[in-house]
Amino acid sequence: MTTMDQSERTCSACGKKSKQTAIMSTNQFGSPDLDLRPPEMMRSTMAYWVEECPHCHYAYPSIETKVEGVEALLNELAQMETSWASRTQGLIRRFMTASHIAEFSGQKMEAAEYALNAAWDADDSHDDVSARECRRRAASLLESALASEELEADEKISLSTRLVDMMRRSQRWDPASELATSLLMQNPSSPIDKILEFQIEACRRHDATCYKISDVIN
Repeated sequence: MTTMDQSERTCSACGKKSKQTAIMSTNQFGSPDLDLRPPEMMRSTMAYWVEECPHCHYAYPSIETKVEGVEALLNELAQMETSWASRTQGLIRRFMTASHIAEFSGQKMEAAEYALNAAWDADDSHDDVSARECRRRAASLLESALASEELEADEKISLSTRLVDMMRRSQRWDPASELATSLLMQNPSSPIDKILEFQIEACRRHDATCYKISDVIN
């Protein structure tokens, strides 16, 4: 069961108030996708993962969180002539705005996650072009984060395995296959080893289909 709560919040960017909805509780039943998109009921709560000010379009987990200098970034984003920035509805703009704000704040891992969330919304809208664009941004940010942040070996392998799926889904067949092969050489534990083998074969077929973890290990 999913429960929500609505409250009035003040935007830290423009100072205006708006009603925002927060998730109080939810659950998951079933297998996540290979990129860890959750199953229902959490899957249907995406609209509430990031708050958006309806006045200035500041988007972050909480619009009350202050990010210094974000006003100039919002103006820059508003002028960008890209497929996601020109959307007037849907979640792509919200998540991609949050992604750019997180990157601006130096939070590359979070920025990659929001870009991937945008790709999920594009998938739901059958917008393959935007989905590839968002995934490629997510992959680039995650690659950068993996190269610059100190992580435990198991966490780095897990995140890199998600990166393989982002690359494959955005049709970057060779980089995805090469990364999966290099990860396999590190003898990862199950089920990551099976997922990587599956990804290599999917890349060989030029298969960008969405798969669940249960498709691989069951």
